[in-house]
Amino acid sequence: MKTFTSLKQIMKFENQQMNFQQMINGRACLKDKGYDDIKLSPELKKKICIKVVDIIGGYGSTQAKIYKKLMYERPQHRLLERFTVSKYGNSPEIIEYTSGQDMSVETKQLRNFLKR
Repeated sequence: MKTFTSLKQIMKFENQQMNFQQMINGRACLKDKGYDDIKLSPELKKKICIKVVDIIGGYGSTQAKIYKKLMYERPQHRLLERFTVSKYGNSPEIIEYTSGQDMSVETKQLRNFLKR
């Protein structure tokens, strides 16, 4: 099992863009091993979850519920696959959301699902 401690490590080991759904499920396709179990360090998981919650938005109480669900559960939703680790040129690695045609509707659907 590979444990990641930074976004840079995720970018180094992934074959394609690793999405957030794979990260919280603990299983991803790594270019040197194929599908394998992975683990995020607690600090990295916290950093990623905070960024995902910031992108999803919502009021403070909603964000707290979403953060708790992302940190301590394994929610399954198709829109979580749209959060990926990316890097452009010499800039640092980031978490970004690739939206469809209507990001506001998508984030609302995801917010409603995660706050339950």
